[in-house]
Amino acid sequence: MKSDKKVLFCGRKHDVYSITAYKFLLKHFDNVSCVWSKKPGEKKKIDNRLKKIDILISFRSYFIFKRKHLNKVKLLSINFHPGPPKYRGFGCANYAIYNREKFYGVTAHLMNEKIDYGKILNVIKFKIKNYISLEKLLKITHKYQVLQFKDVLNKLQEINFDKKRIKKKFNINYKWSSKLGSKKKLDSFYEIKKGTNFRELKLKIRSTKVGNYRPYEVIKNKKFPIKC
Repeated sequence: MKSDKKVLFCGRKHDVYSITAYKFLLKHFDNVSCVWSKKPGEKKKIDNRLKKIDILISFRSYFIFKRKHLNKVKLLSINFHPGPPKYRGFGCANYAIYNREKFYGVTAHLMNEKIDYGKILNVIKFKIKNYISLEKLLKITHKYQVLQFKDVLNKLQEINFDKKRIKKKFNINYKWSSKLGSKKKLDSFYEIKKGTNFRELKLKIRSTKVGNYRPYEVIKNKKFPIKC
């Protein structure tokens, strides 16, 4: 039976995982609207879209929601974060590879005014292979995000999205890291500094190379992507 709750879904444009999540919502809710984001830092006026909304869902969206946005949502604001609680903000997978983590994960949580810092509802952890590429880790992560998305929404529907019953339904003791990764810090992480040895270079390339993104070196105050 479909829920009568009104949902605003914020996903990433042309992203197969966001589209899958959106289609899942259409099967489970009578009233679903959506806003698609294209790039980090993108700003859209969504204040009017939040009026009379019961549930706000952010899934791979670039939007940063402020308190003024969240206060307009009647029931719940939920984010699906592509990393474990240890890694908040930007660059989660990059840093996990660089730090040679043996496990990675995804986190579902309620949103508040702090980025990736609301009450954690669910964490899925999975083992990652040595020397995994960034592209491979991201693909695995996004698949787990879809599984988590469906599981969390099903459980919330079982309690009719009652915030008072969430603690009992999602009895989890994970806590967020105090460190927050920013876009500026991630951009700095991509820099290959003079004197970097070969082993470090290989690790940095594996931690940063994906799609059109490449590590870079700075020569005379100009960035030059490294061919890799």
